[in-house]
Amino acid sequence: MSYNVPSSKKKGSVFWGAVIMIIGPLVFFWLPVISSFIFGIIGGKVAGSFGRAMTSAILPAVIVALFLFLISLTHGPLGIITGIVSGIGFLLLVLFHGIALLLGAAIGGIL
Repeated sequence: MSYNVPSSKKKGSVFWGAVIMIIGPLVFFWLPVISSFIFGIIGGKVAGSFGRAMTSAILPAVIVALFLFLISLTHGPLGIITGIVSGIGFLLLVLFHGIALLLGAAIGGIL
């Protein structure tokens, strides 16, 4: 005899959570803090859990920082130093600017 017991695990997608957290604030750029917070909550809810929501919020910043670093590798030794500095600077800028996004993602991931 088998019973269909619903699973208590939340399912979600880090990818789609990240896409929502990137596209939403870009579309509603005239509301910088509010849109980041709202789409952080939505993206966190789509991600499904607190950990996935945080990954969805931080992952795009890390990818862009790595992309900037890889582009700088084509410019010789000075480009490498510039790439490291610009990649770290961009990552810090996005993280500090995205406080509302991270807060919203945390709330959405918990919900």
